Amino acid sequence: KAVLLGDAGVGKSSLAFYFDQNTSNDDIQTSISASCYNKSIIVDFNGKKVGLTLNIWDTAGQERFDAITPMYYRSASIILVVFDLSRPASLLKAEYWIGEVQKTTNAICFLLGNKCDLQNIGEALQKGLEIAERFKVAFYKVSAVSGENIEKVFAEAGQQFVGREMEGVKEEKNFINCQEMVVKR
Repeated sequence: KAVLLGDAGVGKSSLAFYFDQNTSNDDIQTSISASCYNKSIIVDFNGKKVGLTLNIWDTAGQERFDAITPMYYRSASIILVVFDLSRPASLLKAEYWIGEVQKTTNAICFLLGNKCDLQNIGEALQKGLEIAERFKVAFYKVSAVSGENIEKVFAEAGQQFVGREMEGVKEEKNFINCQEMVVKR
């Protein structure tokens, strides 16, 4: 289970859509509930190809949903915290979520600076790097428009997950299977 967290409007839904469909979508609206994608990938781990099906949960970023968001990430193996590189203020929510995740889970956590295809991203980029270093999480610049680094992020997260499984790091497995849910777009 992989979960996308972050402020409203940072591009979580667009990132999930791009990863699922390998194309951008200009018509995605701000999420008002969680939605889910399933995607099978093959990761290279120690020279072996390993198949993995990711259950990707896209959460709503508005503050009014903050109280229910933990139920999505509590049982996650991978958490991708997203902020908008063109909006430095979105880092406040990203920093909050990384702190909450690290207090309550043993999940693999990445910080993603979305919209790297835009201009004037230097301030947020530098602050994002500092936050990633402080919390000891991987950092990637990504773009849900161009697709930059999206496949790479999920491949790296998948490799880390497989590595943990091979090392015997046990994760809580009681989660909602989104194949059993009806998700309307």
